[in-house]
Amino acid sequence: MLNSFNSERFVADNPFGFADRYAGDAAFLSRKDALGGGRYATNFVDDVRRVETEIFDIRGKGSGYQGWAMAGNSMIKLHIADIPPGRYKKAHRHSTDAFILLLSGTGFSVTWPEGFYNKRQRVDWRPGTLFVPPTYWYHQHLNTGTTAARYLAINATYLLQDLGLRFEDQLESDLPEVRAEWQQELAGQQQ
Repeated sequence: MLNSFNSERFVADNPFGFADRYAGDAAFLSRKDALGGGRYATNFVDDVRRVETEIFDIRGKGSGYQGWAMAGNSMIKLHIADIPPGRYKKAHRHSTDAFILLLSGTGFSVTWPEGFYNKRQRVDWRPGTLFVPPTYWYHQHLNTGTTAARYLAINATYLLQDLGLRFEDQLESDLPEVRAEWQQELAGQQQ
């Protein structure tokens, strides 16, 4: 907001209260309207570590997903995703940064710019790891642990979508180097 308005006083000392979104209504916290595809319009998520997800195989076999449009927000999007033990999410990229916070599980992610897999970066993760794949870079999340992994992702897709600039794509075939690295890690866990 500071970058958008270039005024600390406007951002920090603005009395506007968004009464059109919340005016003390008792039902405010319990709202959960289905939007389809595992997404909901809601105003409150009690505990992202315990929310049930819906199977979302398009991103990887057995993967779970639940996303939220929060409190009339038109800037950011949030979602959680589950990766079963010994599974992974397909490599994908999008036109916005994504702040990814690991909530449970162990494994790693790889990220690389299009056409430059040899410049890939690896991020080992466990609960509490936060990383941000660069905009337009492919990234893939791989669970090497014996329990499900869950992450919370926050990005500004709505803003770019409203401007007509949102794009996302996914690799349907695994990169042999990623698969080999992941399988080597899994074999090491079983020893």
